[in-house]
Amino acid sequence: MLPEFEIRGGARRCAKSDEPLKPTDHFFSLLREQGDELVREDYSAAHWPGPPAADTADIVAWWESRPSGAPGAGKAMAPNEVLLKLFDQWADDPDQAEARYVLTLLLVRRRVLRIEPVETAALFTDPDAPAPAAPPAALRVYCTRRDETYDVPEATPTADRAAEIQQQLTTLLAA
Repeated sequence: MLPEFEIRGGARRCAKSDEPLKPTDHFFSLLREQGDELVREDYSAAHWPGPPAADTADIVAWWESRPSGAPGAGKAMAPNEVLLKLFDQWADDPDQAEARYVLTLLLVRRRVLRIEPVETAALFTDPDAPAPAAPPAALRVYCTRRDETYDVPEATPTADRAAEIQQQLTTLLAA
């Protein structure tokens, strides 16, 4: 079972300028790990320092939010079946490994796929036998629509590459 984290909603104030954020403001948010808590920080678009560096260990996630009337906001993403078809197409394309990993996480977020536990070792092994080679890291997900399990190789992109993938998916899938 995955741990559950309680994340308080944003304070609706810019973390850098302390100015209030209005519902019509374009802003960015990030989740920072502080001790045992996840803390959300919101930044107005004017004060956003940019995506965190890939080696920033305390940053868990970041995202951009636009008001519903802004250009690019409120666009509907493609239906889940279209996303699953793209998921299948990218399965054998090593050039799309990072994009497929990000798409997998999107499908988990949409509850189309669910993360499954992966057995790491057998309970009874010969202590004198050589240790088996570690399999490549993979995220095991289950699709209830198809009643299938998939092992998606972990291919975590850099922050810059994640932004490129986000743009690629938006271009491909936004309606």
